[in-house]
Amino acid sequence: MSAEKEFSYPAPGEWETARWWEYPFLAFIAGFGVFLLLQAVGSTEQSEWSKAIFFISLGLTSVLMCVHLLLLIRQSHNKPPVLSRVSVTDGRLSIKSARPIELTNIAMLLCGTVAASVFIVTVPSGEMDLPLTDGQRTFFPFFAGAALVYGVIDLLRSVTQAPIGRLIITPTEISFKRTFAGRTTLNFSDITDVTVPAGGRSKVSSVSVKCGPEGSGQGAGLDPRWPSVGAAATFWLVRFYHRHPELRDELADHRVIDRIESGGLLDPEDPKARMAMRTM
Repeated sequence: MSAEKEFSYPAPGEWETARWWEYPFLAFIAGFGVFLLLQAVGSTEQSEWSKAIFFISLGLTSVLMCVHLLLLIRQSHNKPPVLSRVSVTDGRLSIKSARPIELTNIAMLLCGTVAASVFIVTVPSGEMDLPLTDGQRTFFPFFAGAALVYGVIDLLRSVTQAPIGRLIITPTEISFKRTFAGRTTLNFSDITDVTVPAGGRSKVSSVSVKCGPEGSGQGAGLDPRWPSVGAAATFWLVRFYHRHPELRDELADHRVIDRIESGGLLDPEDPKARMAMRTM
């Protein structure tokens, strides 16, 4: 393999791969998941099948969430772009989600919907005996119902949009999936800047695609950790073609993949890119 294909894009200087408190949080949800799975063993031995299914599905949801978040953090680290899930068809660049992130997300949503469904069906009726107060037995099913609705919607979106690609860029527009807003499409002609969001809460890997006048709040936030090429390459990809409209015809053929491979997304005329290249 050539040195060009091993090129690793540097992250923008404002990014952090993770906040310090995320690691204790990940340890907590992983431990909670293991605890629930152990509870499922006891429920199985006592033939409490509803409770066993609930503990297994909720425990797996917690463990899978931990794995999923760790994979997202890993995507933020500098590493060579993974191009096996990148393609150019019908005049557009399509970048699918990194396979492990996509699979853990779908499995997490599946397990979560099973847990919520079992809770909604068995707790109000008293079929599943959990140590809950009368008020909790009344209100917790509503929270479980909201989680179920979200899980089903996001699961359907994930399954149906996965073949399309997490990030799609054509010579005229950019389209990407957002967690709560579905798929967002922005025309290049409307984009005024591609940068790192300002403020301490936004320092974890994120991309702000701005539209309209400065301070108008128009635009959308792109999570660059999902596309298989990695967070840093995703940031420089979107920023490069925003800054170079004369080169956007590359997005319709294999030249864009060659540029990603060779490190050509780092523009020496871009002050932010020059700053990032000093860390290489």
